[in-house]
Amino acid sequence: MRLADSSTLCRGTLQIKSSDSWFYVCHSTFTSANAFVTCRDFGCGFPVSHYSDYYERESIKTVYRCSGLEEHLHDCPNTTLETSSRCRPTFLQCNEKPRSPEIAIYSAVSFKFYYSDDAAVYQDHPYVIKCSVDAPLKVRTFFLQMRDYNYKIDTELKQAADEDNAAYFLLTPAMSHWTQRTVQHQCQYNFDFDPDTFSSSESKVLDIAEASYVRLDGAESRCLGSLELEYKDEWRPVSHQQWSLKEAAVVCRQLGCGSAVHTHTQSSVEELQSVWRFFSDCEGSESALLTCGSVRESRSTSTVHVLCSDILLPVNVTVESVKNITRGDPIIVYSPYRFHINCSVPPQFPGGHFSLIFTSNDATRTWIQAAVNHTTVFSLDAEKTFSGDYSCIYHVNVSGHLFTQSKNISVKVEDAEDVALDGGLCSGTLLVKDGETQMMVAAEMVSWDMRHAAVVCRQLGCGEAVSTSKVKLPKVTPMWRYFSDCEGAESALLQCGMVLPWISSTAIRVDCADKM
Repeated sequence: MRLADSSTLCRGTLQIKSSDSWFYVCHSTFTSANAFVTCRDFGCGFPVSHYSDYYERESIKTVYRCSGLEEHLHDCPNTTLETSSRCRPTFLQCNEKPRSPEIAIYSAVSFKFYYSDDAAVYQDHPYVIKCSVDAPLKVRTFFLQMRDYNYKIDTELKQAADEDNAAYFLLTPAMSHWTQRTVQHQCQYNFDFDPDTFSSSESKVLDIAEASYVRLDGAESRCLGSLELEYKDEWRPVSHQQWSLKEAAVVCRQLGCGSAVHTHTQSSVEELQSVWRFFSDCEGSESALLTCGSVRESRSTSTVHVLCSDILLPVNVTVESVKNITRGDPIIVYSPYRFHINCSVPPQFPGGHFSLIFTSNDATRTWIQAAVNHTTVFSLDAEKTFSGDYSCIYHVNVSGHLFTQSKNISVKVEDAEDVALDGGLCSGTLLVKDGETQMMVAAEMVSWDMRHAAVVCRQLGCGEAVSTSKVKLPKVTPMWRYFSDCEGAESALLQCGMVLPWISSTAIRVDCADKM
């Protein structure tokens, strides 16, 4: 016996010697079990393939009936029908490992097997990997390896063969774990008669797509509106006779819109329209709609509407003050300057109101104001007692349901220390600090009077203003010129005015009642 017509030892056209002549072996009577024994007889391992040559040749008409476990081909029962005749001979290829299995993917979306790489498998959806091989000998175990995009083994599964195949029920891995949207599946197997030898492996790379085949067609929010579904590359409204909050909960979860608040079906058009009719087996806790249901083409006048809890866009909160504030966490505002907390939302729904809730170790306070053009401003005194946490909450009624959205900030109140009297705490030449620069205030200011001195003394906690005057300096000096809009009742000098760089030889002096 030999493998002819080839330069390699374990591949060629099978010939058997009879009566000092070589004859080909007919492929029409050569079975897969015969191929196992023949490759073993040659010491070449396992058959990878065997097929018939195209041309008929002089062959021996011997029929072998091997079980596949025999050591040699002549150990198999056989019958010689004719010494020689013409038929298509057997071409045999052997390998040290059994041939690779076949891999198929069963999609929970299309409900069919894919043998090529065009399977539609979505994130968080179940799918089945089926490993199988057509062999005359009993397969013992199938081994499945799942690898990430670097082809590093992440998961290994094994399963006893059931009629030469194994089916693995799997869930597409989370994207946070698999950094790329591909997973490689690699399958091998072994035989009962030789459990220590594993087959060549077959692999299939599975692309995982985001489960973005549902949407809510609403103008105000992506979490409110008529349910639409994409199937077979076509978007259509969804119709379902027994639609309930269970199915709606799955939709809201899949869209990242929180929980289901309300759902209903309604006749949206007078004439029949093309829809996807949904058939459900949903319990309500599933992650995506097509993991617990299926659709088919239909025509209907009724469609499904869903309202989810996260219909509101995020609240925006900003803090403003006449005095520069320090951004950070917490935001620092300066006493005695008032500060303003601006609460706003993107324009979605009309009306609504804002609640501002302040909490500290000592107190809790709440202010409520109507939203005007989706905005409300809360003005507060910068007192030390207002250091703490603020929660801005937007309330609005949509379709008979009250929705809220909130954002939190922290505020710390510190003394401004932007006004001082040089020469004493409550008496001396006026100094004003703007930014990082502290200078005297020029006496050329036309409107400076006791009203302004009263504001300075009040800001310093020095009681009433007693007097204010001009101080003559020995030379011209850089200082501030103060521009005023003060009435005299303000709590801080820069609350009702501003300073700009100036040069002068006279400065303002203020004397307060308290001489601390």
